Amino acid sequence: PGHAARFRMLETIREYAHEKLTQAGEAEAARSQHLAVYLALAEQAEPELRGRSQVKWLNRLERENDNLRSALAWAVKTQAAESALRLAGALALFWWIRDADTEGHRWLEEALRLPASPSEQGLRAWQAKALIGAGWLDMRKDLGASRSRLEKAIAIYRQLGDQAGIAQGLVLSGFNAVHAQNDYPAALIMFQEALDLWMAAEDTWGVGNCLHWLGYANEELGDRSKAREFYQRSVELLRDEGDWWELIGPLRDLAMCAWADGEAARARALLEECIAIQEGLGRQMELVGPLTALASYSAAQADYARASALALAMQNLAGGERSIAAGHTRLGQIAYLQGRLDEARVHFEAGIKIFRELNDQNGMGWVPPLLGCVAYRVGEFDQARTLIEAGLAIDDPDGYWLELAFALLARGDVARARTTVRCGGGD
Repeated sequence: PGHAARFRMLETIREYAHEKLTQAGEAEAARSQHLAVYLALAEQAEPELRGRSQVKWLNRLERENDNLRSALAWAVKTQAAESALRLAGALALFWWIRDADTEGHRWLEEALRLPASPSEQGLRAWQAKALIGAGWLDMRKDLGASRSRLEKAIAIYRQLGDQAGIAQGLVLSGFNAVHAQNDYPAALIMFQEALDLWMAAEDTWGVGNCLHWLGYANEELGDRSKAREFYQRSVELLRDEGDWWELIGPLRDLAMCAWADGEAARARALLEECIAIQEGLGRQMELVGPLTALASYSAAQADYARASALALAMQNLAGGERSIAAGHTRLGQIAYLQGRLDEARVHFEAGIKIFRELNDQNGMGWVPPLLGCVAYRVGEFDQARTLIEAGLAIDDPDGYWLELAFALLARGDVARARTTVRCGGGD
């Protein structure tokens, strides 16, 4: 109901039909027509993925995924550079939202490798778009490659005078500067230039997106009041646009600000809205963040039953071992706060075991100091110091300064305790 009828056939009949099509000399023409149809579909879907029909179009592209793959494969095989670049570039947002980074990156790489004439202005625009997509998907695994591709894309867009392309590249480059180098001043300059471009173009979606990142940079630079204003305006604009995916970020960050300002009820409401949106988008793994925050807020208010329920919900998410490890870590913290140190240790050890198996640097750096706190509480000061130092030794590529500060604080507690024991002093 609500969808067009779809035609299916047995694989043996499909193979026979393909053989007959080839014998008739019509296979290549049919494949080219198929490519044209699915290129048109992808380009029609791309702007819809930023609006009120987002979920409908995500689901439609999901249903057509095999056809889209087939079209991409034909474009690459026949070295149809423009079609390959246009199709892969149009699907970048779909791949990002659906966590299909590996597949999307492969198709974009293949499209960008095709021989193409750089003198053709249209083709240059499609190359820039594909570079933006590749730089975007690279953000989750190779920040250096991401930065290089985004810089190339921005350079092409500047040559072409494409203001929207420049603005999108600048926002992603600012995001890269933050995660690669914690360079918030540089990011702030890029975000501001992007905002000016989008405001001049009267692009509400672009303004809303950029205001979120301006808020993020300002918050990291110490101006939470200004950040909160940016987040609030971003939420209003993106909600009006109906882009639920982009709305998640400023909602989450606004919730954090509300919590920091003592507005616990508002923080909870905002995070619960994030969860509802992510469930609607089918983003199971993205639920870990807001569930973790809600569990933290509940634990901070001594609502340990709710905090535990939220941590268990994290472990029941469909999506992998990371959510199980994150749930163990949160359950360990809840047990620690209640003085159940043996139980806390069991959960922390289970979490760090999974993080090691996944080679998850963030988890491997974050959980050992928590285990160190348990050791500290039971008087195992040497073990506590070893665990905390192990966490601090992990090279954290994303610069989680809050976790680093916690580990340093724990190290200070252990050093003080050891000094007190050596000097025979009291508590």
